Amino acid sequence: MTGAAHVLYGVLLGGAEGVYSFNSTLAMAAVQAGVLGNGQSGQVRVEILPGPGLFRGTTRYGVTSGDSDQSGIGHLAFRFVEAR
Repeated sequence: MTGAAHVLYGVLLGGAEGVYSFNSTLAMAAVQAGVLGNGQSGQVRVEILPGPGLFRGTTRYGVTSGDSDQSGIGHLAFRFVEAR
């Protein structure tokens, strides 16, 4: 995939604790998490998690994510993990 700091119609929710809402744009999350640089291509590995309910946004590497309260709807989340 290729990291992208900004994506037309992209969504980025969470990230303050390294956990993103499952409907977040993966390319934007990869840049904000520092896994890929903007425009850099590479492989990433994610772990799927139960959603924490409240996703807190943050700004890192020029990418800003939003807050989202998704408690009670069985939402999923993901975080980046190191490749084995």
